Amino acid sequence: MSTEQTFTPGDRVYHRQLKRYGTFIEPSWTSGESIVDFDVPDEPGYEDCLRITTAQPVAADEVNT
Repeated sequence: MSTEQTFTPGDRVYHRQLKRYGTFIEPSWTSGESIVDFDVPDEPGYEDCLRITTAQPVAADEVNT
């Protein structure tokens, strides 16, 4: 079963495995990957840009905290 979602640039996402929130930037040039700027709680205004497996993020508003 695929849980992969489609996001548009600027969407807030949550990475289930990393347990981090971020902002979706764009699909990567590599199939099955996306680029996300993750928040860095210890450094306000700083983001950690990572290329991740597209199946890992979910919409941030779907996460029960």
